[in-house]
Amino acid sequence: MAPKGSSSSNGSESIPMMNLLSTDMLTDMDDSGDEEDDEHERLLSHRPPPHSDPSSILDRPMLRALHSRLLPELLREDYGWKLVYSLINDGASLHTLMRKAMALEPASTKVLVIEDSYSQVFGALICGPLDERRKGYYGTGETCLFSFHNQPPEDITVYHWTQANELFVLSDGEQLAFGGGGGFGIHLDNALDNGVSSPCATFGNDRPIASTEFFKTLNVELFSLKLSRSSSASDNLPDSRFGVGDSEATLEFDV
Repeated sequence: MAPKGSSSSNGSESIPMMNLLSTDMLTDMDDSGDEEDDEHERLLSHRPPPHSDPSSILDRPMLRALHSRLLPELLREDYGWKLVYSLINDGASLHTLMRKAMALEPASTKVLVIEDSYSQVFGALICGPLDERRKGYYGTGETCLFSFHNQPPEDITVYHWTQANELFVLSDGEQLAFGGGGGFGIHLDNALDNGVSSPCATFGNDRPIASTEFFKTLNVELFSLKLSRSSSASDNLPDSRFGVGDSEATLEFDV
């Protein structure tokens, strides 16, 4: 369950695991594991069943917030959101998520959205590939993290690259992580069940962006951005969710 060691952005230097997660941190996880597992099982019983809505995490105000805060340049273009992976519909598997991500155009922009077991919503913007065959960190300075506030839910904090290091994305088939230097900004295990969020130098977050440092996932979704077929599709967008269709539906709207 613990993350594997990682290498520098050029893949030439090994970073010891204990530089990323200390022994005390791992011990704390074990000590509190039983109680957290019981609570997690209770919360997971409330996971929504598979459905045909494009998202079970984001409502319209939250999506508008992401569009305006993460993608200011893309707002000048007619881009739509396409759901590529949903834990609820596709199963809890990092391999499945990465397989679907690797089928996309490598240069495409992607948004990973996570809901933890306390309903905190957060994630990452990735401008480039997600590839489970990579060894060591990779990515670009356009990568950033975000976290929604609970009141009001559409308020969002974005954590951009600080230029302190180039530890953007780590994905080797056993883990998916963003950020480094003091800890991972986001780390998910290969079952997409357990996660870690710590202060990290890459993005300058001074606290976890999840509800707690060690969290359990309720849902994970991956979106890609693509040119919309229409720039006036918001009239067809229901207030509650983004519309009805299969999991490959494209979300098109004006902001």
